[in-house]
Amino acid sequence: MSKIDQAVSWYGTIHSVAGGEAVADYLKPWHLNIWPKFGPAVGIIGGDLAIDSEIERLRDTDTKATFWGQLSCGASTYGPCQLLVTRLSADDGGPQYAPDQIDGWEGTVGRLPAQPGSQNDALYFVLAGQIPALYGIASADPGIQAVLEQLSGTESTVRIWGELNSKARPVTGTLIDVKRLELISPS
Repeated sequence: MSKIDQAVSWYGTIHSVAGGEAVADYLKPWHLNIWPKFGPAVGIIGGDLAIDSEIERLRDTDTKATFWGQLSCGASTYGPCQLLVTRLSADDGGPQYAPDQIDGWEGTVGRLPAQPGSQNDALYFVLAGQIPALYGIASADPGIQAVLEQLSGTESTVRIWGELNSKARPVTGTLIDVKRLELISPS
């Protein structure tokens, strides 16, 4: 039986795998370059001709893009799941979309050590699901930010509300601005 989920603001690159006469495309999330435990790559197809054309243009290039769509697991041309892309925005000039509203997402908070050229560590959020998705995470509210800092690396499950911005560069090409947080299960 197949499980269907939404993919919201996934950031990565498109690659191809030749198999007989057909070519299968897959999305390699950017975070797999530094966190291979949060994977895997997923098969990818366009939801319409314009998206198919954009996928073809981005295939096997270093151009990163942000993806939205339906994730169907159990029947895929590559990997455990297939992403039917309903919208995408390439870094080389794609549209900037309004932030996505986050309403009660569950997952855990971690910390990425400071990268070269950066003075600060960065927090990330791992969205629970069959295919874990990583997002940068922070809060403009100092109280919520302090809680996020305390929870990082504890494996405690949290539920968050806020706004998800694509084309943000702190950690994973995305950034969730947390407006509300609820501890579900402490570690």
